Amino acid sequence: MKLGFSTHLTALTLLVFSMPSVAAPTAPTLFHSISGLNITITWTNVPDTTEYILSYAPDPFTGPDSIVSLNVGGQTNFSASLWEGAAFFIAVQAINDQGISDFSNIENFAISKSTADIAGSWNMHLTIGPNTCGDNPEFNFDFSAKITQAGTSIEGRFGFIEDYGGGDLVGDLAGNTASFSRESSVINLSVLPDNKVSGSVSYTSLNDEGNGFCSGVGSITGFKL
Repeated sequence: MKLGFSTHLTALTLLVFSMPSVAAPTAPTLFHSISGLNITITWTNVPDTTEYILSYAPDPFTGPDSIVSLNVGGQTNFSASLWEGAAFFIAVQAINDQGISDFSNIENFAISKSTADIAGSWNMHLTIGPNTCGDNPEFNFDFSAKITQAGTSIEGRFGFIEDYGGGDLVGDLAGNTASFSRESSVINLSVLPDNKVSGSVSYTSLNDEGNGFCSGVGSITGFKL
């Protein structure tokens, strides 16, 4: 199906962007990464380019009418929050006043569907990392967590609560990644075999004087009780 998408992209270029080809920019190189339900697309900067066109279509490809082309200006990145099972082809082009480039490499991706069940009680272990709160890096302690789950929607109450940005956090489960957040506190966990998790936390909290804020990061491991 990638061949069909590529063929229609080439035709789209010829029909819509019939600019002179002399000194047209070279094609960018495109990359992508997935974190949970989020896709981040980046591409190499092409000299003398004024704007970029990002094109995408569903995978499997359903025909030329399904191709969407988005002018993203001069930026060289694009991010979106999607849904479980979302699958697309993506490609990008560079434009200047002399013409439009060929398409970049065509990538396809899919957001994994999750079958993980993380609801229940957990024993967690937190190791404090670099921070501006005066906490000793590498200080570590155990705490309890309670996670509820409805489909891919998750909510967690973490026992280190107020001091380290825990409390009731909500989020999503995508593939083997559980992402919780509340205000400026974020916990990302990878669901491992044998009812174990491993991940990271970033937090913002009041400083000891109560007159300002401090922030920090840490690492978490845990197992289901």
